[in-house]
Amino acid sequence: MTGIAWLVASLATGWSALAAICLLWPGLGTANPDAALPAGFASQRGQFELLILTPIAAVVAAVTAYHLAARRRGRAIRMPR
Repeated sequence: MTGIAWLVASLATGWSALAAICLLWPGLGTANPDAALPAGFASQRGQFELLILTPIAAVVAAVTAYHLAARRRGRAIRMPR
């Protein structure tokens, strides 16, 4: 029974990853990927990707900084027994 659960979870995760990749890089895997860009970004793939990936990178950096700060603080605070 756990094999079926792993299969279903893997399929759902794979499908979600494919959807995320297609949203981040429209036209991926097509003959003319620039045709899938929004009208305002015609043949400006670099600017479009910068606009999409910059906020994601900022969120990842902020979460990493918070995690590192919280981890350091957690080590500094010792709970009395």
